[in-house]
Amino acid sequence: MYKPLLRASLRVSSFLITLMLLACRNQLTATPTMFPIAPSPTPSPQQPDTPSPTEQLESGLAPNGPWLVFAARPESEADPNDETNFTLWAANPDGTGVTQLSDEKLFLGFEGPPRSIVSPDGRWLATITSSDGYHDLTLQLLSATDLTLQPITPLTSPETEVPKDRISAYENNDPSFTILRALGVGVPVWSPDSRLLAFASAHESDSTDPYLYDVETGISEHLATQPQQVDGMLWSPDQKILIVAETEGLGYSVPDLTATPEEEAQPGVWAVNVDGSGERYLYEGPYVYGEIFLGWTQPDTFAVYRSIPNSGPANIRIVNIQTGAVQVLTANDLSGMDLDPASGTVLYSEPGGHDFINNVDFEAGIYLLKPGASKPERIASNTDDFSIPLRWIPERNVFAVKVSGGNTVAITPDGKMSPLNAPNSWEDVQVSHDGESVAWFRYLDGIIGLSIGEFNHQTTVVTTKYARVGTWSPDNTAFYFVTDDGLLRATAPTFEPARIAPDLQVYRWSPMVWFGGADQ
Repeated sequence: MYKPLLRASLRVSSFLITLMLLACRNQLTATPTMFPIAPSPTPSPQQPDTPSPTEQLESGLAPNGPWLVFAARPESEADPNDETNFTLWAANPDGTGVTQLSDEKLFLGFEGPPRSIVSPDGRWLATITSSDGYHDLTLQLLSATDLTLQPITPLTSPETEVPKDRISAYENNDPSFTILRALGVGVPVWSPDSRLLAFASAHESDSTDPYLYDVETGISEHLATQPQQVDGMLWSPDQKILIVAETEGLGYSVPDLTATPEEEAQPGVWAVNVDGSGERYLYEGPYVYGEIFLGWTQPDTFAVYRSIPNSGPANIRIVNIQTGAVQVLTANDLSGMDLDPASGTVLYSEPGGHDFINNVDFEAGIYLLKPGASKPERIASNTDDFSIPLRWIPERNVFAVKVSGGNTVAITPDGKMSPLNAPNSWEDVQVSHDGESVAWFRYLDGIIGLSIGEFNHQTTVVTTKYARVGTWSPDNTAFYFVTDDGLLRATAPTFEPARIAPDLQVYRWSPMVWFGGADQ
């Protein structure tokens, strides 16, 4: 699934608050508080079966796949005031065979899309369902062999769900709403070998805790007990450690900066041993919130940045899970950032500025950090814009970066830069699997829409409507995307879009994932 990132312009007040937070957080000296692991293996309500592949599906879907999976509902059931009745649907790569996979309603959360996460081996799709958007949240797995959705474990209990009489009176600090937000943010994550699924749940405690589900044994294990809400999780490359970020405000509100450790449990980032042998805080404090993992720069170091409320991303760091050492690349706000997972290279852009509290100047520019380097290298001056798109394109092994003047450049992991043909107004990009074709999502400078064509060549505008999510077909001949008109398929060579399933309303932030395949 791909969701274009929309960045708001920085307000002066938010910027000043940000500078104060950044200046103060370096003075943290609180001693980490350890919480005991509570391993309590419990059988899941139902272990997924692994049936034999069907030779033909009665629904009209091609046998074995791949299939495009998305969230939709019949137009006849569409209600602009109720978004709790979207379910999973699938289609063949050519747009035929549109089929409802289950009548289980998807949990949409409060912010962003429903999550449908495919395992690395392509055998399972994890998703969260809910009876009405607030209650009976359940982790479910979809099998690639027969497209059966099967429940794994509840994620809430009557004690942690929003009381029905408070649903219409949403309050940002209401604990039960906080749990719902946490379950929407702390999405399930598959281990690299696809055997274990890490997920957050509040069905046994009054906050979300990390759990593991083993698809081979069908056992769910309570991995650790935490005082705050799970905000994100990251598997170590060797699968022995799960990095867990916890937070109080979930990036939606600035925490109480006057609270002491005795008055309020401090959020932090944990390194949890998957075998149950222990865990430890990597860092903690009231300034830890909205931590977003970029990925691994080396086998024992990961890159992380902070999403500051009402402001944007900031404070990109490299953290060593063995020593706990934290390398701050910049404490400034960020215009854009991304990571090449193969080389571990981090590229980021910052707009420059001044920290009036510490009297530190931040020099605007594009910075590159190679794995193991002692400090980032400023490879280009930048920028007259607070929102500069910067995306890693694995299909071409380059970063796409918009620089001053509206131009776009391609930057390799070793820092080589060359011009890249792209629309001036692009905000996100999707490249076909063979690297030959590209779709540019356009949102900036008052221009919206979608342009498609050959990579590094002039592209064609296929729509001037707001295109939210998209994905290339496995054979690279078509691009699927969603607008207010529904699900559309733009086919080469003209990429003239045609609507798929006109009797369906596709969720505006629908997951767009390819699932299954000939070898399933």
